[in-house]
Amino acid sequence: MSNVTTYLKTIYQTVSSLLICSPLLVSCSDFNDSTNEVSFAADIDDQGDVQIIYTSPEDESHEEIYEIFQETEEFDFLAEELNEAIALPRDISVRFEECDEENAFYDPETVEISMCYELIQKYKEIFADDAESDDEYVTEVIDAALFTFYHELGHALVDQLELPITGSEEDAVDELAAIILLEEQGE
Repeated sequence: MSNVTTYLKTIYQTVSSLLICSPLLVSCSDFNDSTNEVSFAADIDDQGDVQIIYTSPEDESHEEIYEIFQETEEFDFLAEELNEAIALPRDISVRFEECDEENAFYDPETVEISMCYELIQKYKEIFADDAESDDEYVTEVIDAALFTFYHELGHALVDQLELPITGSEEDAVDELAAIILLEEQGE
């Protein structure tokens, strides 16, 4: 079993066991050990995949981000692992693109997550002075983008799997992103 699949299984088990404390309610969920798929609603046909799309930036300052994210294939790998682990009713596109603002967002009408190069550029600026090496710098920028990715993926999963939420959806998806990243750091 791969690390991401293990993380997703651990997260599923953790969230399921903490239903009383967590605003992310998955009371109608099921984990299938033989296929490593998590279904959050009855009889979800796995007809969708998480699809990563890198759009070529027009702004030259975003070119490095575009190249690093394509070269590391971090998000492509995560998409593969998510597609093995979670049954989705339809595709969720994750588009790395220029948005003319420092932002990331999920659009339920298009079932698309936009990861804006402008936001990732801001992460680059934040971590530029603190990193002790180029590798550490790239890792910190990618980790910040991963939190944002998991946060927006949380919105997509709430929408597409019709997950019930108590309290704030923003808090629930922040907690989901934090749990996933903490599990990754623990491995």
